[in-house]
Amino acid sequence: MDSPFLDPIEQKEIQKQAHALRQIGKLDPGHLIAELSFGFWCSLLDRRYEHQQLFWPTLLRAVFPGLKSRKIHLIRKRFNRIRRLRNRIYHYEPIWHWKDLPQQHQDIVEAIKWIEPELLALVDVEKFPEVYFNRPNRLSTNHGQA
Repeated sequence: MDSPFLDPIEQKEIQKQAHALRQIGKLDPGHLIAELSFGFWCSLLDRRYEHQQLFWPTLLRAVFPGLKSRKIHLIRKRFNRIRRLRNRIYHYEPIWHWKDLPQQHQDIVEAIKWIEPELLALVDVEKFPEVYFNRPNRLSTNHGQA
């Protein structure tokens, strides 16, 4: 939990979650990994870690075995875009009017495949087209992207 490779911001987040888990007697690697936010994991793709020997490119193949291109800046861009969409949804902001929502859905599916193609079996990703194209007010909400 005290890694010389992590910046203080990430260290603090790990310590915070570890403390909370320790309080309820569930501090173990599995619970700790699960408690760390999506934003935390995206932060590990940051430029700060790009040239550290422990992180990228050393772990790229292990973390993203389904990815052909090994360009960390493309991975970073994809996951930051996913994080922004996730945050909009999490804060109950409307997204139906985003013109590129179907493309963002495809980008998420592709990113899942980068990590582990078999994960798609756990996620019902094929409902999106039906829900999206049958949404209420479809014609009146087809303007500009947020």
